[in-house]
Amino acid sequence: MMQILCVAGAFIPLSNLFSNLIISRGHSSIYMWCTAALCLIQLVSAIIAAPYGISTMIMIYAAINILWLLVWHHFAYREIGITLIQVIRDISPYLFISLSLIVAAHFLTMGINNIYLRIISKIAFVASLYFLILWMLGSTILREAAEFFLKKVHLK
Repeated sequence: MMQILCVAGAFIPLSNLFSNLIISRGHSSIYMWCTAALCLIQLVSAIIAAPYGISTMIMIYAAINILWLLVWHHFAYREIGITLIQVIRDISPYLFISLSLIVAAHFLTMGINNIYLRIISKIAFVASLYFLILWMLGSTILREAAEFFLKKVHLK
């Protein structure tokens, strides 16, 4: 179940980006109606899927959230003309790095029997190498985030 929720969670940053774009462009009513529709669809699907068990409910929830990204993209496209291909092209390097590190972490931690130690090891491995790889590749977004964080820490 956690893996399904993690896959669905991977799409949340894009959904948030598109929905925040809609709000920032002065279309809070579109944001409200899209969010209300999403909640209603999730509620109805949960009620319908309840007799089939929690796993089915989670799979449907994840599918709805992933597909709802297309709704947010539709409105983002209307605002700034960004195509889905452009979005995929922008995120594909990060996706490739992430997936590669996740697969490597899976195989490197297979011998760890304690599930808590295994998950902590996976998280530490992927997070540290992801940061290092992005830093070595000169990722603009990572450098901007680091500068923002360092300014916040320095101000306190």
